[in-house]
Amino acid sequence: MIPKNLTYNDFLKAALDIDKIGIPLHRKSFKYFLIINGREYPPKFIITHAYELKNGKVLTANSFNAVEAKNYFINSGYKIRIKESKAIDIAKEDEKEVFFEGKENFRTHRSYERDTRVARIAKQKALSNTGELRCEVCNFSFIELYGELGTGYIEAHHKIPVSQLGDNGKTKIEDISLLCSNCHKMIHRSNPMKTVGDLKEMVKKVKSPC
Repeated sequence: MIPKNLTYNDFLKAALDIDKIGIPLHRKSFKYFLIINGREYPPKFIITHAYELKNGKVLTANSFNAVEAKNYFINSGYKIRIKESKAIDIAKEDEKEVFFEGKENFRTHRSYERDTRVARIAKQKALSNTGELRCEVCNFSFIELYGELGTGYIEAHHKIPVSQLGDNGKTKIEDISLLCSNCHKMIHRSNPMKTVGDLKEMVKKVKSPC
């Protein structure tokens, strides 16, 4: 959620400070740019940095997404430039990757997967809707941790195992979930395979035990 107590002066102070310290690679924007004093800044980074300067506390970048930050500034009367160039290149998953979890279903999932177009479309749709790629279970972002190396990377999980679709089966975009590598492997460790919702609840309980 975007804080409600930030003002133009807070954003201006953040912008001036960013001019001095620079923009970390993993906080750069790919599509939305906030205009302050004729210069462009990543909307999410401006908000989180302004909050930290004002309150002395860190506001994590995953508290809201890039689209929410963009809409916040537009609705508040600020000028936003939207980059209309081609979409971010989606990184290809390593289909030869081997996992040593003692289960065969993940490798079966990989071996049956041939048409990657639906996965790429799902990733591009997520980028268009939120401006970033995050794990649907744990909210992990590859670019947030690894910078440029993680650009465009996330794994596509088939909610319906590809091996069960048959020769004429088709996967719809809504049948794809975007997961980090760890969560993707964990889902495939059980038989029957856990759902994304099941794993999300497990992670939530571990992070916030009763």
